[in-house]
Amino acid sequence: MGSEAADRLVTLRKAREAFQTKLEHYFQQRDAILADNNLAKEEEQQALNDLRQTTFTASQIRRVQALESIRDTQSVAPVQ
Repeated sequence: MGSEAADRLVTLRKAREAFQTKLEHYFQQRDAILADNNLAKEEEQQALNDLRQTTFTASQIRRVQALESIRDTQSVAPVQ
């Protein structure tokens, strides 16, 4: 592997790590919003939308919404 390819792999790994860290922080904030019983459903959705918009780029938001759906499905799956 050439040095340019190795550099690209390092850059990619760092970008993935940064996204994962950002995602974990986002999910902590998202969980706090969802746990806030003082918010009406519309306020909750607006807070979640605002959080997504301020945390991620437009191209990342679709990915994040898919990850939210997967995470939500896994968290409510019945225990056997």
